[in-house]
Amino acid sequence: MNPNEFIETYNSTQNEFIYFKWNGKHANELVDENIHFRRELIKYIESIDFNNIPGELLRDLIVAESQYAKEAWGIYRYYYLMVEKLLNQTGYQYLDDIVISGSLCFDTYCSTLRANPSELDFDVFITEINKRKEISQNELMLKAYDIGIAMYTGYMSRQSHINDESDIGFRNTKTSILLKLKKNLAKYFKS
Repeated sequence: MNPNEFIETYNSTQNEFIYFKWNGKHANELVDENIHFRRELIKYIESIDFNNIPGELLRDLIVAESQYAKEAWGIYRYYYLMVEKLLNQTGYQYLDDIVISGSLCFDTYCSTLRANPSELDFDVFITEINKRKEISQNELMLKAYDIGIAMYTGYMSRQSHINDESDIGFRNTKTSILLKLKKNLAKYFKS
């Protein structure tokens, strides 16, 4: 299948070619029947610098790669770029998918933290997460939202640090945020 044609005609009904098709094993014994085409597609998308890629396709690739990462105990090295491009391209349209994928395992969480969604208004983004938390009854989704807030609060802190590295108050805030983040990570990633 040609990646360019696949991208041009993609809709979620074609997800069968890229979703995580798992044999139930982990690490070196894991087999994902769709990994080869999915990775070929991702590399093609990277080669064209993510231009004209439907948000729906990026979302489905992120979901599949996050599920793969959870079971393979490792992550595609440019996963964070897909997250970054999706956030910059679609805002919070796929928010639930991003926070769920980012909270699936330690690898997806850390990679998602590397994303640089510079085109987002984070106050609006955090407000949207909080609105969704208020109406959600799903315990797993509530945890994912909390992790999402931690991820994007961390991004805002990194940006503040870049803008003013000499601010002692920020260092204290950064330490506080990192301690809270460490505590939350320990709580959410207990097996």
